[in-house]
Amino acid sequence: MTVPPRERHPGDVVRVGAGVVLMAITVGLARVSHVGELERDVFRIVNDLPNGLHIPLEAVMTLGQLYAVAVAAAVALLVGKRWLALDLGVAGVAAYFAARLGKDWVGRGRPADLLTHVVARSGPFHGAGYPSGHAAVAAAAIAVTVPYLPRPARRYAWGLALLVAFARVYVGAHLPLDVVGGLVLGWMIGAIVNLAAGTPNHEISADAVRRALEVAGIPITTLERLPVVARNSTPFAATTGDGRSLFVKAIDREHRDSDALYQVWRSLTVRHPDEEGSFASARHEVEHEALAAALALRAGVHAAAPIVTTQPRDGPAVLAVERIQATALAETAPEQLSDAAIAAMWKEVAGLRAARVAHGRLTCSNVMLDAADQAWLVDFDHAEIGADDRRLARDVAELLASQALVVGIDRAVAAAVATLGKPAVAAALPQLQPLALSPSTRRLYRKHDHHGLLDQLRDAAADAVGVEHVQLEPLARVHARTIIELVGLLFAINLLIPQFGEFQQTLTAARHADVIWLVFALGAGFLTYVGAALSLSGSVLASLAFGRTYLAQLASSFTNKITPAGLGGASVNIRYLQRCGVSRPDAVGAVALNGTTGLLVHVIALALSAVLLGNVGIGHVHLPNGWTLLVVIVALLAVLGIVLETSFGRRRIVAPTKQTAHNLVAVLRQPRKAAELLGGSLLVIASYVLALGFALTAFHAHASWLKVITVYLGGSAVASAAPTPGKVGAVEAALIAGLTGVGIASAPAVAGVLAFRMATFWLPIAPGWLAFRSLSHRQLL
Repeated sequence: MTVPPRERHPGDVVRVGAGVVLMAITVGLARVSHVGELERDVFRIVNDLPNGLHIPLEAVMTLGQLYAVAVAAAVALLVGKRWLALDLGVAGVAAYFAARLGKDWVGRGRPADLLTHVVARSGPFHGAGYPSGHAAVAAAAIAVTVPYLPRPARRYAWGLALLVAFARVYVGAHLPLDVVGGLVLGWMIGAIVNLAAGTPNHEISADAVRRALEVAGIPITTLERLPVVARNSTPFAATTGDGRSLFVKAIDREHRDSDALYQVWRSLTVRHPDEEGSFASARHEVEHEALAAALALRAGVHAAAPIVTTQPRDGPAVLAVERIQATALAETAPEQLSDAAIAAMWKEVAGLRAARVAHGRLTCSNVMLDAADQAWLVDFDHAEIGADDRRLARDVAELLASQALVVGIDRAVAAAVATLGKPAVAAALPQLQPLALSPSTRRLYRKHDHHGLLDQLRDAAADAVGVEHVQLEPLARVHARTIIELVGLLFAINLLIPQFGEFQQTLTAARHADVIWLVFALGAGFLTYVGAALSLSGSVLASLAFGRTYLAQLASSFTNKITPAGLGGASVNIRYLQRCGVSRPDAVGAVALNGTTGLLVHVIALALSAVLLGNVGIGHVHLPNGWTLLVVIVALLAVLGIVLETSFGRRRIVAPTKQTAHNLVAVLRQPRKAAELLGGSLLVIASYVLALGFALTAFHAHASWLKVITVYLGGSAVASAAPTPGKVGAVEAALIAGLTGVGIASAPAVAGVLAFRMATFWLPIAPGWLAFRSLSHRQLL
């Protein structure tokens, strides 16, 4: 495996996510009509500084202009840094236009528009102020440049970006929040460019490693860089003066710090992120690895014996171990692996378990076999000494997943059970999930398109040890979708703020509510579960008892409120169908068919209501004209065509669509099942529409049912893009915006939507929890 000249850091993904969150916060603050006291005071302090700073800061500000980026790109080309020149051009232009779009959207004025006694040293300044284009361009250019710079120079580079932002406040062009927004925008765009194009793969020189080993008293005759990818280190093969063959691992601050932000993210979002390494220094890391390997050797485990650890001043930390003449599991053909060789790997794991040492990375690359089928374990850089049962179980899960990729599920499970015993394998079952595996194993599963293989492995292992149901260990503290949820919620709040400007009118509407209509709204809310029960019954060929199916839908709605994107509800329905005698593949297909049918019914109903509403007219709200609609359709079809041509599209869209279509045809051949499936889906939509209409009527918001239908269907469709439990925030914002758009006053619209959500989302939580407990007690879940 050759070493790529450029690499992508997972930390850039975190930077993009953090940038989105920070941008959402600053946008929300910038859209407030007045300047906060703290921001005003900070602006006064900077803007009132002596005039003597004007000339040097004026020169610094030019770094935030596009022509300065063009000059920097030209210099990069002259010195042979073509990738840097391209990155500078893309990042600078993107930041410039993104800032322009942000100014038009937010519409925040300049300091002179919002404050008095502003010292405008280079003005007057016109147009919108948030975000600062100079700060955005400078930050974007610095973000794509720093990977090419030595570490001490990076601090000075970022200092220049901060100085540009400071200068823009000093000359009176921007308020502090404007430059903060610009810096965040540029930082985020720079991370996106780095993620898309990659950054230089920093190498530790062979001379530096040779000097480190000679300082430690190891004379080297030959030293060569090994052509393998190692994310946190640079590997070498060495030969000593006395003829010994060594494997040398070198780590410098560049490698240790490159993923620091990613490690922070993992620590915050994942429980027990021990497989990602520690925050120790490079020297401590190599010393820890040497100690763990020595303890493994003492316990009788076949591991590479550590020779020396060293780190000279201003040099890399180096670990030299005995080089093993063996082949990695990843490079071994399945037919070359005997049952004895597979069992030998598990014997080494048994030795580690006896010594309470967890390897931490039993991947296909770290488990090796020599010519005598003896297994060897290498790379103890993620090992834990005195490990608890959970860490030891994770080792078992990792090797099971790694072996299954090479030798197949049956051979891997059989060898593990025969060598370690059923209790050890059973303890590892909750760890057989992506978050518990190392990044390299997760990449192999994605690379080879082993969709569902991990589930099959878990099921096979559970059958082998006699476990009926595996409860996965909750590892994620925060899902990526939760971050998106928070961002969406911030935008939703931002949209709702203007509506709550009439908060007193909303309270007045609430005090004059007609309670009878609110009771009707609550009844309509519970009627949705009748439709859901009918629809689920129609999605399977087997007959389901209506009463407990209704309870299952209540329980499903409860789990949906505590899990993202409907995952909990789907799991409850699948489990319920299995308990009713439906096989797991058929249960999964039935839930997919139920969801797809509901989506199709929703889309068809939305199209019909929009056409009818467009024909009767709704005042100032207009449907897209023919050309606009045609362009949108063509663009969507083009994007869909591109997606379907990818392996991801074929796996996640084409294959499930074919299976769902097959299931739909089978159901439609039975009129009763077709009526339940389609009728139930229609009843769900009708019940929600009734609940919204009744809630609006309770607050004397009189609107035609056609408007209520269209607003509900359109608003729920828009809100479905938010991966929030129950679409909290997004539904409210979309429905209020839709209702006010069709002419309903904001006060009763806000009150009606909140009452609708109370009837259909919040009040059913307690009955849903009771239904979940009841079905679990009756072993129907």
